[in-house]
Amino acid sequence: MDASDSVPVIIDAVRGKGKDALIRCVYLTIEGIGPSPDWTLYLENTKIPYIMLGFSGIIHRPVKGRIFNSAKRITDLVDAIEKQGEFFVDTNGVWLPKRSFRKKPRGGDVWRVPLGTFKFGLMYSEGSLDDNIFSEGFNAMDTMMAEFSDSETRAFASWEEKIIQRTRDSYHERKHLALGWKNVEGEH
Repeated sequence: MDASDSVPVIIDAVRGKGKDALIRCVYLTIEGIGPSPDWTLYLENTKIPYIMLGFSGIIHRPVKGRIFNSAKRITDLVDAIEKQGEFFVDTNGVWLPKRSFRKKPRGGDVWRVPLGTFKFGLMYSEGSLDDNIFSEGFNAMDTMMAEFSDSETRAFASWEEKIIQRTRDSYHERKHLALGWKNVEGEH
């Protein structure tokens, strides 16, 4: 499956049983902190200057390369986005039927979901489709199955470990940012 027409999703949770089970998947997004001036929209032969009020996009591949096959590629992408100060990387969720996966998905696995399948799941997750239309639509999309990505599963697991370790390492340097608390006796 080509990375340009698929979205990497990380398996989060399974709800329900059997053929009607739904899988909650997490995906990366780039979000804008607006308003942001000096943007240009290119439509055919026309350039339209505008001020960006909000921005949200799905991240589907790294800055260099077709897939996230190393923790470094994920880190490089996040750093490139967040160093600008006007953007940040976030996560969102989408529900997909279990039958859209070729084998049983496990928590933490990364799968590549075809864009058409992803869009349909996103419409359902946002409340634009009822259960019947969602189910019938996925029955018709028999050929648009998600594909397991072993290299991206390993890359995201490694990246997550590095983020957790970096957070642990920096905790003592940033204690002043921690929320205050008092025990039952009123002591800190």
